Amino acid sequence: MAPTSLLVRAMVIGLAMLHVSCEKDTTVTPRQSHSPVVTSSSDNQDNGAYVAKNYFQVGMCACLTGLAAPLDMTQSNYVETSSGNRTSVWTGPVPASLMPPLTLDAATGISSFTYISFWNGDGDGIYYDSKCVVTADGAGGGTATLTLHAKKLKK
Repeated sequence: MAPTSLLVRAMVIGLAMLHVSCEKDTTVTPRQSHSPVVTSSSDNQDNGAYVAKNYFQVGMCACLTGLAAPLDMTQSNYVETSSGNRTSVWTGPVPASLMPPLTLDAATGISSFTYISFWNGDGDGIYYDSKCVVTADGAGGGTATLTLHAKKLKK
């Protein structure tokens, strides 16, 4: 098991990524937290990655999902590389009342709605982007998968 400081760091950075993206939207609030599972890997060239599966929930702001209202989502994965790049993956059910129009992808045969956003946190040298994909669940609602990336700008 990883030291408590690493677990806390992963949770704080994951929430910080959300708050930077929704600075003017106060709908990102912690809902529930579960025991995280942490693993890490590296090679002999210091090219490792820190991986944490933080199963906690937040009310995800509509600015990241593209939906008409906030959505309860659970973080399913968090990865931080030695270069400082971070990826956080969130999933959550979409009620029928929030389902957007879906578009059929001819290549995959899957209907989905995709919302992409990009921003730079006040010139901090970090570039943020997000991609939210909503697919139907067959019962009138759907499932949203939100992937957040934070990358350092290359000089």
